[in-house]
Amino acid sequence: MSLALITGGSAGIGAAFADRLASRGHDLILVARGELRLNAMARVLAARHGVRVDTFVTDLADRHGLFRLEALLSGPEGLAVDVLVNNAGCGRSAQFPHAERRHLQAEIDLNITATIGLTHAVLPGMLQRGRGTVVNVGSVAGHLPAPGSSYGPTKAWVAAFTDSLAPVLRGTGVAAIAACPGYVRTGWHTSAPPEGLAGRLLWAEPEHVVDTCLADLERGRVLSVPGPVYRPLIETIEMPRRALRLAARLARASRPDRRETAAPAPDPAPAPASAPAPATPPAGSAGGSAGGRRPGLPDLPARPAQRVEPAHCARTSGSDHFVTTRRSSRERRARAVAAARSRAFAAAEQAPAQRPAGTAQRPAGEVAVPSA
Repeated sequence: MSLALITGGSAGIGAAFADRLASRGHDLILVARGELRLNAMARVLAARHGVRVDTFVTDLADRHGLFRLEALLSGPEGLAVDVLVNNAGCGRSAQFPHAERRHLQAEIDLNITATIGLTHAVLPGMLQRGRGTVVNVGSVAGHLPAPGSSYGPTKAWVAAFTDSLAPVLRGTGVAAIAACPGYVRTGWHTSAPPEGLAGRLLWAEPEHVVDTCLADLERGRVLSVPGPVYRPLIETIEMPRRALRLAARLARASRPDRRETAAPAPDPAPAPASAPAPATPPAGSAGGSAGGRRPGLPDLPARPAQRVEPAHCARTSGSDHFVTTRRSSRERRARAVAAARSRAFAAAEQAPAQRPAGTAQRPAGEVAVPSA
């Protein structure tokens, strides 16, 4: 029985993916940071569909939590995941200039870093087995970000990342798709969905998002956008990119491989030992060497075997660049004070008779040294 791993699987789109995949006979691993809600969803799905549902409680925005899950999936002894759903994500309503730095970093860690890490952990095993599916949940906000939003650019990366995987996975039995819905009734939005026609056109249920994504996956699509308004809009935005991608693919297919068709150049015949070497014409001259090849460049001065550093620069053993620090400045000052004291003591011992008349005798061990 195949295994599906779903991040953010305790509610919303992740719970809808879990329900649909369990109905198709997949065993599940649900990942979320809320233990009570996650365990409750696991019990419901196991009782409803009769499949095995395991839970993994961790915060994927924390690097240690992400490493724990990656260790479970990576390597030859890792879990053989057949379906990966990167659904976990977060976003803030504050505009970028007024957002807190830790919130911005959390968006990057969860929306981007976790997607990279988990996909990289399961993809080698999928390619080796010749089957597998990666579903990355993005958003329409990736194509039409709100002003000052940092959430939209992270979701734009999700769509671009999935699109870049498609040519690599073509013909391997492994598929990747980005589900980019608009407004979804998950309780994540602070405002309530509107009623009437606007609510039916602009808002979608999580089950509809999942059903559309799975249907597009069976059709071989790389991008899935549900909704009668968002789908034609995003298709129009994507049309120039798809045309350029198709043209580039056709150009690569029609271009011959120069490494296979080009014949190797014959080696020039060696000159007789007695004949003097011909003079090399200067660079830029009209004359050339035999065979019409361009003249060689003039000899350049050889680089010094060892770089000579100025006396005031000191390289550290751990870096190739010298960086002045407060510690080194303090050490130089301390050494300068010690050297001045030594010189003062030596001068006092060598010329005791040159002291001016009437000058008070200093106690032994006390030397006047100017401050550093």
